[in-house]
Amino acid sequence: MTNVHRVIDELNMDATTLPGDADGEALANLLRATLDDGDRRLRKLGFNITSIRHCAGGKPSASQAIAELANNLLREIYANIARHAAPGSKVDLSVMLRPNAIEITQINPMKEDMAGADERDDELPGGHGLASFKKQLESYQGTLTTSAQDGSWTLFAYIPVTVIDDSPGLLEQVQV
Repeated sequence: MTNVHRVIDELNMDATTLPGDADGEALANLLRATLDDGDRRLRKLGFNITSIRHCAGGKPSASQAIAELANNLLREIYANIARHAAPGSKVDLSVMLRPNAIEITQINPMKEDMAGADERDDELPGGHGLASFKKQLESYQGTLTTSAQDGSWTLFAYIPVTVIDDSPGLLEQVQV
């Protein structure tokens, strides 16, 4: 129980809002900050994490809803790593920004007591966060797939990004 409270304290991240983002820079900065903060917190818990943010062909210009969904999913991934990865293990996390999508990939070894999770691809024991995110992503025509094989946990999320539809500053920029 002490470890659970420590994990919750370490991963309790403040929500962040995204300003108007016509060039995708605000989204890229938001995700970079979340990656930096999540990495720092996991390192404090003893994990050897490597996270990389790639940009292929341009940064996506996301709506507020998509930006929040992507950022909250990233936070849930960090929380799941802390809960379910083998302590001190090597964790790889990649966020690929494309002009029309965000792709998140995570790979890490599972704790030994989670070996029974092999061949279950819906969720890890003790949580329904990823199932909730899967439904949210599907409502935007995105996908979330997970697998547990040979003691390793893999997650892949595809978040399609369409046009900005709710940025307050964008309309003013067009009218000027």
